[in-house]
Amino acid sequence: MWASGNDADRFDIFYSDAAGSARTMRVDGAGRILRDVAADALVSGGGIFNTLSTIHENLFAGDTGAWIIGLSGLVLLGNLAFGLRLAWPRKGMWKRSMLAAPRGPTAGRLQGWHRLLGLWLALPAAAVVAAGVLLAFEDGVEEVLHAVIAPPAAHVRLGSAAAGAQKRVGPGTALALALREYPGATLSALAFPSGGEPWYRIRLRARGEMTRIWGATTLFVSQANGEIVGGRGSIRPLARRFVDALYPVHTGQIGGIAGRCLVGVIGILLVAMIALGTGLWLARRGPERASARADSAPQASKGAP
Repeated sequence: MWASGNDADRFDIFYSDAAGSARTMRVDGAGRILRDVAADALVSGGGIFNTLSTIHENLFAGDTGAWIIGLSGLVLLGNLAFGLRLAWPRKGMWKRSMLAAPRGPTAGRLQGWHRLLGLWLALPAAAVVAAGVLLAFEDGVEEVLHAVIAPPAAHVRLGSAAAGAQKRVGPGTALALALREYPGATLSALAFPSGGEPWYRIRLRARGEMTRIWGATTLFVSQANGEIVGGRGSIRPLARRFVDALYPVHTGQIGGIAGRCLVGVIGILLVAMIALGTGLWLARRGPERASARADSAPQASKGAP
């Protein structure tokens, strides 16, 4: 179960029905069902947003798609760096390069706007894209930085299994115990116990965390006795905090509404730069093709009988 990114009192519950089909149920804070749709719905019941997210993350191709997305992000990073190197103004030309509106013939104006947008956009876009690339390879990044969230130790599993005959702790009690550890925190996600993992995994947004929709404070609460058997708090190792910051940076959540708007503008301007670059190529190609035809005409006339 995950808290909805739109409202604090909306939750999405992911479950399998009696037939084994995956479904997503949205409920409000009082437990009233707002919608219940197939988890693989592409458009209906809010499925369009999941579809767009999946395309962005892995192209509906699992790990292979994630690799493609990550590698394409690396290519984009390289293009940004190379373009910034080419557009870097000479000494004393920064003000004019950053503020003056391009003028002149069509090709010159297109090149000028492409360069102007690139100078303003390159660094913030590089930060957003770099965070996205690292997210595409998040599991590997966690391993390299030793920032993996370790589950409870084996003896906890055995102890919980041995206590299976006792009255088990329900999700409401487990959540209350987690919130007691972090007063003022809000629920971000809750995963129920499974056969090999007899604990609740609870993710909270605690006070003092980086601005974001979903928090990064994770606790494991034993289903057998309600004991907190593992997890990490809001004060985390630097490597873990770095990994946790990737998503807020990539989505702009780190800056609240303003940050998310900024990321949206960056995306629009990247598309605009593609359009300007394409227009510049076409504007230059027209005269070149006309010149090539003009040069070939005399040759053709000389070769005629």
